[in-house]
Amino acid sequence: MNNTMNIIRKVQFDFDNEALEVLKANEEWSEYQRNKEALQKELESKLEKIDPKLKSELRELIDLYTSVECVELEIYFAKGFKEGVRFLKDCL
Repeated sequence: MNNTMNIIRKVQFDFDNEALEVLKANEEWSEYQRNKEALQKELESKLEKIDPKLKSELRELIDLYTSVECVELEIYFAKGFKEGVRFLKDCL
């Protein structure tokens, strides 16, 4: 019984540590989103003051960058998911 309690405590401790890491990552993601939105507003403000043709080209570049950014996030989350599954398998 004592051994079982020790195992349960270790799993709980490991889970709590992982949960803290997830919360930290969530906070970092929220900060990233806030910064991105602020920069987007600033960029939109600046775009209003430039030539329409250049404005169109800049929007295309922004769209391309956003697409690349989404692919990077998909890779990041896929890797995180695999690590989470591995962690859970190790706990069991």
